[in-house]
Amino acid sequence: MIGVLRAELIKVRADRPSRVLLILGFVLGIGSAVLTGVLAIRPELAAGQPATVLGRDASAVIGIYNGAIPMTRILALVAGALAMSREYSHKTLALTYLSTPNRYSVIGAKAGAQALIGLIIGLVSVLIGFVVATVFIIVTSGSFFLDQAGTWGALLLGVLSIAVWSLIGCAAGVLIRDVVITLAITLGFCFLVDPTVAVIFADQGWTLAQNLLPSGATAAMVQSHSVLMLASANPFPPGLAALVLIGWCLIPGVIGTALTISRDVE
Repeated sequence: MIGVLRAELIKVRADRPSRVLLILGFVLGIGSAVLTGVLAIRPELAAGQPATVLGRDASAVIGIYNGAIPMTRILALVAGALAMSREYSHKTLALTYLSTPNRYSVIGAKAGAQALIGLIIGLVSVLIGFVVATVFIIVTSGSFFLDQAGTWGALLLGVLSIAVWSLIGCAAGVLIRDVVITLAITLGFCFLVDPTVAVIFADQGWTLAQNLLPSGATAAMVQSHSVLMLASANPFPPGLAALVLIGWCLIPGVIGTALTISRDVE
């Protein structure tokens, strides 16, 4: 199993699109974190008052710490989706199965590799947010709130949320063979259908339904009140929200694994 996992990590490292995605995610993450910070202090600035929210509201600072997540989760989702679907696209999966006949080991190794990559992307995401937050905190004489356990918990959950998003993409790639269709469905649902439905649920006051969406679960998990995260008015506790997000990974993953084990490969 260790050898298969190492092979999957080598594939990712040698893949040029993965490097491009990393740079793109880095740039978009910075933009997302900056926008989160601007939105946090904008109401006070618009009222002609000094921006004090970052000195008195830990949730506002946490929102900037995890402000890159709305964009970096796209990177994690795409990276995870490509892990399996590009094997179908390049018709290399048959060779993979010949070298490792146990298909459960192959799928498990891909999931393990994507979880590790997701953790790395998550760490980069939080680092981006921390750097951006530092600028806003210094300018507004705010506080880092690093003496509070809740801040560190939110940072940890922010990293873990990106890892889960990477696994969601991987699960979709296992379920759907075509790489283009996989990306179209995952990105279309998570970043078009999901936000649209979340806005409708919020307008209707259906907080439970909103908490069950990937966007709502992510916002509750990382304890962010940023408008970019589409948080529910009454979010789930972080632990329960994490379970909801994991469920979005397990459902397509289990179905996709069952289909992959039984179907022929070209």
